This record gives sequence, structure tokens and C-alpha cells, in this order.
Amino acid sequence: MTENERWPDPEFVTPDINKIQCKDCVFRQKDVLRDGKVVLRGATKGICDVYPIPVWKPDSILFGGEPCDYYVSENEEEDE
Repeated sequence: MTENERWPDPEFVTPDINKIQCKDCVFRQKDVLRDGKVVLRGATKGICDVYPIPVWKPDSILFGGEPCDYYVSENEEEDE
């Protein structure tokens, strides 16, 4: 498989990681690494533990900056 077959569209658009709530959500996907470098941030994927395939994150969350009802920050302290 060639690189172009794996990543067929060089103009592939992903959400802006700084504009989406998912960037630090505990339910986000893991980052995709190639040669030790992040090539795709998991939070920008259209799926997560809450929105698995075939259910996709709404565009309003990914591209519109809307909050997600299921968002849980990885930085929130857990109640004991």
C-alpha cells in the first residue's frame, strides 16, 4: 500500500485542535503517530468512545465549536 492509498486526499481538512472542546476529553481517540511524530490528533477525528463508528461526532462540535454533552476534561479532579 502506498502513502497515497492510505492518505488519498492531500487536502484532507481536520478541525482546528485549538477550537474544539475534544482536545482534552477523556473519550477522545489516541493521536496517530508516524515516525514518532503526531500526524493526526485523535481529538480531531470524527469518532471517539462516545461517538463510535457508525455514529459520527456532529459537525457542529468538530467544525462549529459547539460544546459536547458528553465532554469530560482529562484535567478534572474525580469525585471521591
